[in-house]
Amino acid sequence: LDVDHGTYPFVTSSSPVAGGAATGSGIGPTRIDRVIGVAKAYCTRV
Repeated sequence: LDVDHGTYPFVTSSSPVAGGAATGSGIGPTRIDRVIGVAKAYCTRV
């Protein structure tokens, strides 16, 4: 769903990485202590 690495129009308008999550929540990216990766076994579209 990444806007840079996805297939338009099946992308999101926000960044799906840890820094993007910090921006969307209003906290600074330096406040992130840990990042947990989540992956799916197969591709889907929204």
